[in-house]
Amino acid sequence: MSAELDKIIELLQAQLGYQERGGGYTKFGAWYGRTVEFDSDYSAQPWCDMFLSWAAHSLGYEKWFGQFAYTVDHAKWFIGKGAWGDEPEPGAVVFFDWSGSGTVDGIDHVGMVLDVEGGDIHTIEGNVDGRFVREKTRDGTYIVGYGYPGRIKAELDAEAAAREAETLAAARATEMIVKKDAALAELDVPAAPASPAAPVAAGGSPSPATSGTPEAAVPGATVPGPSTPGAMPPVTVPSPAVPSPAVPEPPAAPGVPPADPPIVISAPQVAPAAASLPLVTAGPASTAPLVPVAGTLALLLPALLTVLVMLGYLRVQRTAGRLAATITRPRRPGGDG
Repeated sequence: MSAELDKIIELLQAQLGYQERGGGYTKFGAWYGRTVEFDSDYSAQPWCDMFLSWAAHSLGYEKWFGQFAYTVDHAKWFIGKGAWGDEPEPGAVVFFDWSGSGTVDGIDHVGMVLDVEGGDIHTIEGNVDGRFVREKTRDGTYIVGYGYPGRIKAELDAEAAAREAETLAAARATEMIVKKDAALAELDVPAAPASPAAPVAAGGSPSPATSGTPEAAVPGATVPGPSTPGAMPPVTVPSPAVPSPAVPEPPAAPGVPPADPPIVISAPQVAPAAASLPLVTAGPASTAPLVPVAGTLALLLPALLTVLVMLGYLRVQRTAGRLAATITRPRRPGGDG
């Protein structure tokens, strides 16, 4: 027998000698009407089962002992819990049928087994001998069966232990998952990006950073383009036109009249092509201005054509003057004729 059942028996035995009052009133019936069922007045009702229920409730054992006033319902509750049998044991609830039918529905009295001795049982009962709490010795003549509250308690304890184990296992699993996620998070942290290396020139040393100030292009120099794929090819900046020095005319032969002076045709003044070009920098392709090559050719073409025309005209004039001098030259005396 468990310690809890011992406590119930001790509390019941503390009520030995209790007697109902006038009109059948008992404190056990009054308690039941205030605590368990509120639809009726149980203060003067038969109180054998309310006596046991009161003790269990006072100790907080009602879940596995039951709370009943009607003995038939209490027996069926034990049957429904799978805690019903016909073997007496200390701490069991014994159910009687004074009519001797032996059926559950015929049960009309209840007590609690204190001890088993041979074929007899020793009990403590309420509402016996008319109106008292007393210990009794019973044989098995009117006994219908026994309810075993200790078995119900053991089952409830096992269920509680299983729930506690499941809760603990779930807590441990959650803790393991959290630790695993934390470890994976540390492994998944991306490394800091490496700083871009400085470009290496042909000589092998890193080239210095290009300042933001553009440098003027040197006439006749090729501006290197960026190494970015798809960038424009290098552009050659034309040098400004430099006038050639005048070639002196050879002296005229004696007796030959001088040739007509050359006709000078003034060519239109054309600004050096380089002056009209914007500065070309060696910056990235996204920021360097494009050199207007087509526009430069369009500006130089008229000047080149004019120079060519002048040169051709001067050559014609010079040739014509020499022919005229040869034709008009006088014959020398004594010459062949």
